[in-house]
Amino acid sequence: MQSGFAATMPLALSAPAPARTREPLPPWVRTTVTIAGTLLVLLSFGLATWLVILGYAVRRRSWRLALATVGYLGSASSLLYLFGRGDPEAEPPASEAFLGLGLIAVCWLVGAVHVILLNDRVWGVITGRPVGLRARDAEQRVRREQARYLLHHHPAARHQLGIGRPDLPRLFDDGGLVDINAVTEPVLATLPELTDAQRRQVAMDRWLRGPYGSMEELAARCPLPPSVTDALRDILVFLPPDGPPPAAAPPGGVDPAGRS
Repeated sequence: MQSGFAATMPLALSAPAPARTREPLPPWVRTTVTIAGTLLVLLSFGLATWLVILGYAVRRRSWRLALATVGYLGSASSLLYLFGRGDPEAEPPASEAFLGLGLIAVCWLVGAVHVILLNDRVWGVITGRPVGLRARDAEQRVRREQARYLLHHHPAARHQLGIGRPDLPRLFDDGGLVDINAVTEPVLATLPELTDAQRRQVAMDRWLRGPYGSMEELAARCPLPPSVTDALRDILVFLPPDGPPPAAAPPGGVDPAGRS
């Protein structure tokens, strides 16, 4: 027992350390930032929305927020242009008035709601995914990357660390990877977005036609819709079997030859 555990230590230690994730700010800091950002948007009538969103984009390193920053900046610039070119004593055309009201709504009202929704707690209440759960998901993604690195550079890790085999006793945390060619049917039942009928089809097809080589092959042989393959792509690994499969009964206890 000790020798087996010792054999896993060099591989576990040779794996790259999980990437350091962004440390979340304390709750009171996030609340203060949200209130200050919302007030800045409201008091500036939306002209400073782009600046607030830019701060979030830099903090979170988000290209989506960077694109939103460009949109808010363009809207604020257009609004200032409309105000600057018009005659304050003359009534503006209806088209310019509607355009100005639309830009104000985007920069002011939509911007304020956007800043509020960027608060992790508010977004967690709306989506039903608390901050701690999202942090756990991020940590698991890093561990899956670490386990894939081990599989690529140390093929023996699949046996010594039990990578992709949640149905076996093990000490190494691979982030929830599943070897689709080796796990039992109860593990297949835990895969996300996979219905009972699809699970039985995967198990039967694997038993009849052999292991899968890639996600594309799995989707073509079963077949599986894109919504399922997208959910499985991050957690499945397709490792070749160790040897010839044992002569066992087919999944579900159904014999394709009709024997009982």
